[in-house]
Amino acid sequence: MRVIAGKARGCKLVAPIGMATRPTGNRLKEDLFNILMPRIENAAFLDLYCGSGQIGIEALSRGAESATFVDNSDDAIKSVHTNMQKVKLQTYATIIKADVLAFLQGLADERFDIIFADPPYASLELLPCIRLALNKLTPTGLFVAEAPIDMDFSDFTPHRQKRYKTTQFVFLKI
Repeated sequence: MRVIAGKARGCKLVAPIGMATRPTGNRLKEDLFNILMPRIENAAFLDLYCGSGQIGIEALSRGAESATFVDNSDDAIKSVHTNMQKVKLQTYATIIKADVLAFLQGLADERFDIIFADPPYASLELLPCIRLALNKLTPTGLFVAEAPIDMDFSDFTPHRQKRYKTTQFVFLKI
């Protein structure tokens, strides 16, 4: 797992040990950032269920102004701290160990330009997460979910969907 582009290009990242996280593959990550690229520069980026933090780190490497990383796993938070030291972008990062839904409920006035969420596929948290997170976007913000290909988003009107063999990216606006 490496940073694909930007200031930290080529830097190897560590992932939490075990099967609790499922890092986004490089091809999917590259496709995602090709779509997000016009929005990344100076963006406030929120990486929910961050795992290793690779998505938020990629955003920082490509010019995001800040990234907030949220996960409830001790191993994930340790990995994010390690990775931030490796890429030397920690001054632009906020790392929070918390339950994602509780974090979103407790968030007062802060808004984000891009919110990315990739909960464990077996989790039932993604749809409640979307409902809470859409209220935390800036007026021109974008929410991106990485989800299993068969997940139903009929309660929402996706701005865009990108489908792969077993995964999909779903893009939502306010």
